[in-house]
Amino acid sequence: MTKLTEYLDIILKYVPFEELVKLLEIPAIHDQVLKVLYSTICIGCRFSSFILKVNYGPQLQHEGYPIIKSAWEYVRFLETYPFISPKKLIFDDPGVALQLAREYPKSLKDAEIGLEPYLDGDYERSMIAFCREFARTPFNVTSLSYNNLGAIPQDVGSRLFRDLVTVTVPQIALGPHGVNMHIAMSQLTPDIFPNLTSLSLEEYMFPQNVSTFPANLKKLKCRLALSDALHSTMNGGHKQSSRLLVLQFPAMLENLTVNTADFEVLTKTTFDISHLLHLTKFDIRSTRELHCFLKLPSSLKDLTYDSGHFITTRLDRMCPQLTRLKVRQSSIDRNDLGVLVKLLPPTLKYLRIPPAAFKNVSRRVNSEKGNKNEQGRAYLELPENKVQLPNNLTVLKIRGMTAAAAVSAPSVLVDFEANPLPHLQKLTLCDGANLTVVGEFPTNITRLSLKRVPRVDLSRLASLDKLVRLTVVGPNGDFAFDHKLPVSLRRLILKEMQLEAIYIHAPNLRELIIYRQNFTRLGDGNFMVPDSLKKLEIILCHIDEISVTWPMELEELKVRLNDEAIIIDNYPPLLKHLDLTGTCVAWSGPILTFPEGLETLSMVSGWVTEDWVRALKLSRLKNLKSLDLGTNEFTQLDAECLPTSLVVLGLSECNLQSLGTGFKSLVNLEQLDLRMNRLGPYFDISKGKTDLFGRKIKFVCVSENEISKAAATALFNELETKPDFEFLEVDDEILPHFVTPLKSKVSKMGSLD
Repeated sequence: MTKLTEYLDIILKYVPFEELVKLLEIPAIHDQVLKVLYSTICIGCRFSSFILKVNYGPQLQHEGYPIIKSAWEYVRFLETYPFISPKKLIFDDPGVALQLAREYPKSLKDAEIGLEPYLDGDYERSMIAFCREFARTPFNVTSLSYNNLGAIPQDVGSRLFRDLVTVTVPQIALGPHGVNMHIAMSQLTPDIFPNLTSLSLEEYMFPQNVSTFPANLKKLKCRLALSDALHSTMNGGHKQSSRLLVLQFPAMLENLTVNTADFEVLTKTTFDISHLLHLTKFDIRSTRELHCFLKLPSSLKDLTYDSGHFITTRLDRMCPQLTRLKVRQSSIDRNDLGVLVKLLPPTLKYLRIPPAAFKNVSRRVNSEKGNKNEQGRAYLELPENKVQLPNNLTVLKIRGMTAAAAVSAPSVLVDFEANPLPHLQKLTLCDGANLTVVGEFPTNITRLSLKRVPRVDLSRLASLDKLVRLTVVGPNGDFAFDHKLPVSLRRLILKEMQLEAIYIHAPNLRELIIYRQNFTRLGDGNFMVPDSLKKLEIILCHIDEISVTWPMELEELKVRLNDEAIIIDNYPPLLKHLDLTGTCVAWSGPILTFPEGLETLSMVSGWVTEDWVRALKLSRLKNLKSLDLGTNEFTQLDAECLPTSLVVLGLSECNLQSLGTGFKSLVNLEQLDLRMNRLGPYFDISKGKTDLFGRKIKFVCVSENEISKAAATALFNELETKPDFEFLEVDDEILPHFVTPLKSKVSKMGSLD
């Protein structure tokens, strides 16, 4: 490995997953990017609220990790890219991980395994069966997220528990009165869980229980329920107006997150964790009624708390090593934030704080003696007391309440004359209806977000010659965005500004996102963008016509959720990616003509009909790789209407009843989603009569089509003859049932839901 390659590997580890996907398009670094992107992989389809069954390119779950749908797809992936060696694999089905360990042990080599069982059917029985089989074929499971951990007999689960480093017990609702996690602290002993260092419990516990947490924990997330009745019991039956909670968490904790709730009114609670000398990160979240006085250890470097809480002494003295501070805005009115912000540790690099910390208080106070004002009232002039922020800040976020609450917010002054902040790179000003900026923005800002801060002067942006990303949300009094922007700007987001015209003066802009504006028509008279633009998104703007001169380099266009029938007179000539999800596209000419270089097209929920499909003449798009026509209304689709270049085809929820003669002519088709149609009778008639697919097919989903077991078997037998076939998804009801809930092999047919 060359030095350049080593440096690139280090850099890529800090790049967001979404950006890594884009970098895959660069051939020279494709393999290195792929190796970093797939260092952690989720295997299964139940890691997010909505998972696409077919996708052109990597699909990411909510934390950004790439998803691979099935075990066999994962095996084929490793065969295709032998240089990839994942460091962590996360499974939604423990049985699939076990199958791989037995049949393809090399696929799990050197990887840490995380299990997040999806809780459906007889999941408790399945989990116990898995534990028994795991003891016969152990592999490196280091993390487990499971609600009924305590229901696993100790002798059955002992081999699994032995190597667990991280355990999460999610909150599972049993009814309107509470939850049950089925685990006792007495079960989390070192002899049963010798390697456990990270624990997350999502059920409320009482303060006296925190001493029962395992002593070897380094990371803990828990919920605490506070109550006057409990406090009275703990103090000999005497109710008090205040309480001191010296919480005996494990002494070796380094990372602690506590969600607290107080179910009765109490004037004062002191939350003391100052004895946790190894703690470097602390996050306390509370119900809106609760506020605590926080006594913290000097070792803290990262602190997050709600603005309703108080710090018992000067923060710069209590936590002199602090580098990150996040104070979340709560509904409790606080008066000491203005003091807190003046006593921040000089080590601080990241600060998030409510606007109230910068409240603009009058320097004049009424007095019996002193100068006289115009009304003849005596006043005293107080000395100026400016906020002096830490000079080393790289991130500053001033975030308030929602827009509705922010309207009545007090006057707020953010003074950059007194705080030039030479190292600041990211600045967010959010929900400050009466927020005013004094002086010029810090000169080294690369990312700036101005959200519902109408008093901020946008003409100041031009001088920010290092600004790369800019987000502006909410009206600022103008109906036209016509500001000069820095030459350095690459990405611009304009949301809910009530704009009727947009003129972008940013010669190197690459990406523009427009959301909820007051356009009815986009034309050259009210819309101007630079020729450098490569990506444009127009979302929820209710436009009925687009007739503009497009930038020559535009490659990606999204017109989503428009809700109006829209005429797009022409398309950018070099367009590669077009997304018209939730948009009914009409046309003024004899046919709707898409650019011939188009590679991906989505018309989900676009009121597409059979006549539409024929009129689109998609077959002439020789470069089209991905087409999604899901959630439309047509009963039949013939392959002759589609280009042979297609790799991915989405046809879910279309009321389809026939596929004509099948998709054998689509010789490049790899993934097909036919979920939630009416194709059961079609497959019954077609079974065993003809090939429906080309040789490159890998994945087909026919679930929720009322397909019979015989038809599914015939379809599976055909797919088995294809050299690249990976998985056929069918309804769980037609799958064979085993004596144990575990499957007998790495199957190519099953249910992913």
